[in-house]
Amino acid sequence: MEKQSNPKKSSWIKGKCLGKGAFGTVSLAINESDGAVFAVKSVDLVTCLPNQLECLEKEIRILRSLSSPYVVEYLGDDVTRYGSTAMSCRNLHMEYMQGGTVVDVDVIKQRLGDLDERILRWHTRSLLLALKYVHGQGIVHCDVKGKNVLVG
Repeated sequence: MEKQSNPKKSSWIKGKCLGKGAFGTVSLAINESDGAVFAVKSVDLVTCLPNQLECLEKEIRILRSLSSPYVVEYLGDDVTRYGSTAMSCRNLHMEYMQGGTVVDVDVIKQRLGDLDERILRWHTRSLLLALKYVHGQGIVHCDVKGKNVLVG
């Protein structure tokens, strides 16, 4: 685990990688002051392309403006610097969804057999309520897919 800190924010410890996307890596994180667990999406500022950082900044602005039980919660953001090296990352702190993604749920289904239809209806309804909410805020999610649908 790598220690992260920012003078304006509480210190946090970066844990295992939860996944990698088109422009960032999502890791588990622990707030050192209260032990709270959250997810952190990081973009390496040295190696990223300009549009990758732009995408993360846009995601930060959007999540900061939203408040819905059906949309992952924005918890903060920061920039971390690693010791005396030139490496630094832009980070988005988000609610940790311990159920993974609906793709992960599909993997569980393959191992355990059919999922209860009520659970599938609940997940579908939650996804539709999330989309209704963001559309009502004037936001269109252009990458709705199983890997982007988180399960609480």
